[in-house]
Amino acid sequence: MIHPSPQPRPQFVSNLRIGTNLVQLQSVNVQASKKLLFARHVFAQLRQIGVFKRSGWGGGEFTIVFLAEQNQDGKGVPVFVGWTMNQQDNISQVWSAVGSGGLLAESGAREPSRDEIERLRHVLIQIVLKSQENANSNARFRFDVAFRLDGDQPLYLSRPFDLPDSCVVTLPREADCEKKRWGYNPGIGVLLTSDGADEEDARIAASPALNDFVLFWSVLSCSFVRNTSHLFGVPTNWSASRRRLIKMRLPDRQAKQFQVYSKIDSKREIRGIRPLWREFSERRGLDRQKLLGAMAAFRAGVQLSNRTYFPPSLPVVAFFASLEALSHQPRSCSGTLECDICGQLSFRHNLEGRVTLLLQLLERSLRKADFRRVKPHIKKSYESYRSSYVHSARTPFREHQPWAGVFNLHDPVGFWKGQHESFIVGPLENATGAAILHDIFPRSSRRKVWVPVEG
Repeated sequence: MIHPSPQPRPQFVSNLRIGTNLVQLQSVNVQASKKLLFARHVFAQLRQIGVFKRSGWGGGEFTIVFLAEQNQDGKGVPVFVGWTMNQQDNISQVWSAVGSGGLLAESGAREPSRDEIERLRHVLIQIVLKSQENANSNARFRFDVAFRLDGDQPLYLSRPFDLPDSCVVTLPREADCEKKRWGYNPGIGVLLTSDGADEEDARIAASPALNDFVLFWSVLSCSFVRNTSHLFGVPTNWSASRRRLIKMRLPDRQAKQFQVYSKIDSKREIRGIRPLWREFSERRGLDRQKLLGAMAAFRAGVQLSNRTYFPPSLPVVAFFASLEALSHQPRSCSGTLECDICGQLSFRHNLEGRVTLLLQLLERSLRKADFRRVKPHIKKSYESYRSSYVHSARTPFREHQPWAGVFNLHDPVGFWKGQHESFIVGPLENATGAAILHDIFPRSSRRKVWVPVEG
């Protein structure tokens, strides 16, 4: 059922095979500022009648295909919804279709009966109208969503821990962790609230808040932490959701036994979680972006340093990127430079070096004794490793050689250098983590930094 329209047809219409599939056009009026919310509600409504197959966005056209009314064999009827979407304009037309040909040809599709076509045609009309209504009224529904995190040596809590906007517990290791080849340790369970068009949409909408928590827990633990699964999502009832998550936790006594395997002093760090989280949550604007960038670079460095198939230069670069995000940018001299051959130069020189600024940052962030011990490691790491790797991919780690760890009996040169070079990454990792925590909450007690004794 297609009515003439003054607007040009979208390109996807030519692939809908009008005549083979039932194709219909609806007039709508979705406000320009609500277009993305409209798409979220269309997805939510379609999830009530079928399973997602694919979506597309490009050339100003947005398309969605679901399989509806699946039979016992898992085969269903493809349904399509699409529209043109430009950033500044309202959505005025939405196309929908039912069938199995052209753009709707999908694996697992079956030919619909006439009754199914007629029924689904009316369902799609209602989906578009309902989504328009919800979007224009800015309708969102609140859900409690819980996730599982796993890490290499994360901080484990011996009992449920409440933060202003979340609840955190220690979870048992997963039953199928042997098949996954990771997750041999207990996990971290975190409960959040999120607004969305439905439970699935709320889960996706929680990603920024979840990512912030993952970064926070990675820095707190000085360990790589990642989101591994979605535990549950329900319409908000915080007390009931909290009880549900707590029932899933590892018994307190068992959870406490795993604290000794963390890379940091668990008891000390647990006491400081709430003020750290409060200060972290209150960061805004550019200051927050810089902090999140530093935390993300630190997390990447920890991930790389824990993987034996990566040479140590990669985490060195990541840790220095994290420190430079926290540090002040060098001040430039306002004068001009002149070369006796090239004449006056267009660039200016810095009044202070980057290494000097990084050392000033660490001096503010670390205990005095720790700073004195870590200072030579930082200077050497920056000059001999970070800069050498960034500019030439050549460092004392000799990245061009097959990486077999620092104690390789088949590499006489690398073996005698190996023990010395292994001291580079550890102090830098610890110092970077301590600097981030100090940046978040300067009044907190400074974390002790491990610096090995070379011998």
